[in-house]
Amino acid sequence: MSNEADVIKAKAIWDSAKTRRDWNRWCAFRRTFDLARMPVEAWLRISADAQFCVWINGIWVGQGPIRGYPDNYKYHRYPISQYLRPGPNSIAILGHSYGVSTFRYVLADAFVIGEIEGDGRVIVATDATWRCFPDPFGDLKDLRMSCQLGWLEPDSFGLGDDWLGADFDDSSWRTAVEVHESRSLSQAEVQLAVGETLHPVAVVSAMTVDPPATIWTLALRRVLIPDHLEAGPKEISALVGVLFHVKQSGTIKLELPRDWFWIQPKAKLNGKPMTRAPSGRNSFESAPALEGQAVDGLNELILDVSGHYHEWTFTLSSDESALELSSPFFVVPIKGSERPELFETADLAELQQLGAVELSESSTQVRLDSAFVRTAHTRPITPVRSALDVIEFGAEETQVTLDLGRMSVGYWAFDIECDSETRVILNGFESIQEGAPDYCWEMSNTFEKTVPRGRRSIRSLQRRGARYLLFQAKSCTIRNVRVIEEALPCQLEGSFNCDSDVLNRINGICVRTLQLCSEDTFVDCPTYEQTFWVGDARNEALINYAVSGDWNFVRRCWMLASESLSHGSLVNSQVPSGWHTIIPAWSFLWQIACLEHFEYTGDDSFLKAIYPAVRRQTENALERVNSDGLIEIEAWNLSDWSDMDQPGRGIVSASQGWLVWALRASARIAELLGKSQDAKSDRRAIDRICHSVNDTLWDERRQAFIDCIHFDGARSEKVSAQTQCILSLAGVPSKERQFSLDRIITGEETRAVIQPGTPFFLFFVMEYLEKIGDFARIYKLIEEKWGLMVQNGATTCWELFPGFMPGGRWTRSHCHAWSAGPAYFLSRITLGIVRSGTAHSKILFRPVPNGIRKCSGTVPTVHGNIEIDWSYESGNFQYDLRAPKGCEVEVDLSRV
Repeated sequence: MSNEADVIKAKAIWDSAKTRRDWNRWCAFRRTFDLARMPVEAWLRISADAQFCVWINGIWVGQGPIRGYPDNYKYHRYPISQYLRPGPNSIAILGHSYGVSTFRYVLADAFVIGEIEGDGRVIVATDATWRCFPDPFGDLKDLRMSCQLGWLEPDSFGLGDDWLGADFDDSSWRTAVEVHESRSLSQAEVQLAVGETLHPVAVVSAMTVDPPATIWTLALRRVLIPDHLEAGPKEISALVGVLFHVKQSGTIKLELPRDWFWIQPKAKLNGKPMTRAPSGRNSFESAPALEGQAVDGLNELILDVSGHYHEWTFTLSSDESALELSSPFFVVPIKGSERPELFETADLAELQQLGAVELSESSTQVRLDSAFVRTAHTRPITPVRSALDVIEFGAEETQVTLDLGRMSVGYWAFDIECDSETRVILNGFESIQEGAPDYCWEMSNTFEKTVPRGRRSIRSLQRRGARYLLFQAKSCTIRNVRVIEEALPCQLEGSFNCDSDVLNRINGICVRTLQLCSEDTFVDCPTYEQTFWVGDARNEALINYAVSGDWNFVRRCWMLASESLSHGSLVNSQVPSGWHTIIPAWSFLWQIACLEHFEYTGDDSFLKAIYPAVRRQTENALERVNSDGLIEIEAWNLSDWSDMDQPGRGIVSASQGWLVWALRASARIAELLGKSQDAKSDRRAIDRICHSVNDTLWDERRQAFIDCIHFDGARSEKVSAQTQCILSLAGVPSKERQFSLDRIITGEETRAVIQPGTPFFLFFVMEYLEKIGDFARIYKLIEEKWGLMVQNGATTCWELFPGFMPGGRWTRSHCHAWSAGPAYFLSRITLGIVRSGTAHSKILFRPVPNGIRKCSGTVPTVHGNIEIDWSYESGNFQYDLRAPKGCEVEVDLSRV
């Protein structure tokens, strides 16, 4: 392996050169070594593709690596002196090959590499002398946590914990295989750290339960599209058939997956179409159900599972009917044009003749159960009493739900004792809405273990988010339930406190949200996705500057995003990712954020390093400006989750604004670097696009810009506040038109105007309101929109406002950093600390009390923290401001 300055001299290893891209493959590696003399300092350097977990002498050290593209992979460096001892020692590594791409991982060959260095010499390093145990957990089911994340971890207990220690006998293990690996490694810029251990604060409910009588889960992806290894959505066309027995004729109801990336589900039972029926599921699920008549004895079911999917696992269940399989499942991939006729006419025998793939229940693609369905879709029977610290599960299947008191992200752990082998399932979710659990939407946030007899401590291998932990088990005792939190180890340099309890609570949930969504990059949410969405991160970076001041972390994000330009013409929407999709707004927000990072830090080295990527994107974007002077790009033209007219093809008005704003950033960066010709070119492009927008996209009757011109030339009938806001922030409208646009952006004019639908977009609205000095409206938005969250018990910020999700649920993610904007604006407006112009060293103190009488806090800068304490009593404004050396402070009390 090629390494940075030969930092790691070890050899890359795996169990075989042929299994490096196997789906969901785990391999255990270990090595013992003797220490006659204890080193003063000892370090472990380690990496893997796709994932490693590592222990020294049975003690957990870490998990990684941080995300990165295969051609710029990272290793981690851990201090391990405290884990070593004189005499025999052991290092144990669990490697995991995904075999498919995810929203945070790009598929490449699996390997593990690592070495321990003590006092400057290598003590032990991976090579062919290591012992290897492939598939330590036995047969695995091909089930993903979600389309964004990786595989559900193994449910078997595998090797147990004995293999981690130095006295374990590994003589029956095979030797590891050294594998060729040419990728370079560089040290990880950031490294997650174990933080607080969180314990439950309350028992929410405890009851015996009756799970669904039948659960069938089919992992269809590997059957239907085995060569599709990317993470993006894909259309599939297939029928599934199966024979089953029932003991008595009558109506049966089949519960199906929720309608998402789905063609309306269809099924035939004994040749007759099944009809749509109300679902018996949790009301938030909005899942469909189908009813049909079963006969005593043998029945034939044919399902149309065709649709547009991100992940291709199909789950079917029945609460009342025990359906006994009489045949394997038969999956028939067919041409989409042939599917309707075949579904209407064919029986199972005919489908088999078409070349059906036979899947028995022992196949990794079939499971007669589902941890999510078994817990989330179970029926309560009898309430039982449960203590918080010692949970006793009797002979009947029992469900106990615990409240952690706040959102968390980390590893789930508990101690268990059982007299015989038992199965324990955990299901983590984020919210209880109006008394009902709101189980995670479109994911299986579950962890299950088949536990042998005896006592043991169990810890999950995957890092998960949740506020509530649901345990479902029987015949065991569980103690010491905990979440071992893991996040970016950053200090909260910023602080905020005022005499408004509501604003303090809002600021608090924003800060907590940013903490949980700061991983090895910014991530949108710690539960559903853990994905670095680049556009989200621009706003999150500004919040970081107010709350944390972790400048190097932000720099890593923008540098990593720039690497996606090696794989496409514009920065990818999420990075790194196996879903190669462009959201122009997200690409252009990256460019804007690069300039803002320099303005906050004065980091010249960053500006020089990032400029080639900024220039490349600028030139690529301008190639898509048509002869009319407007950017026209086929892409995911998203600006907000609302009913804006933002088609995938055509001229989207908001995209013109995002591009102009990005070009202004590009021109400014070019000027700062002395590249005057580049700056002039960008400004000419700005003038041309602004002229074209005003000339082409203005609606004189509505006194506003339309949302788009469709690909067929039809002008949109829609006008949105979002389009007006983006164009205004970019400085596109002519001055005489800005007055009418301000009425729309501020909400004074709402007739037939589409309003912002997400906290994400309200960030831009509040940016514009600050620009025009409408501070009262910013306070009103924060108190109304985020006040609703804290009134409903939120400990972190919601992704959406109520009204966008099916089933009446308030939001999808209950912890989403794109929504943490109030922490940024309260620091700027209430506390009053604003960066002056574009110079990182010039600070403006400009408080806007708006009824607040006391406020104090700190704001981080690259020179140190600014501390401020002010009060406003009886018309008398007093303040105490302490700024670090290197900051120039200007005072403006005109807003008091």
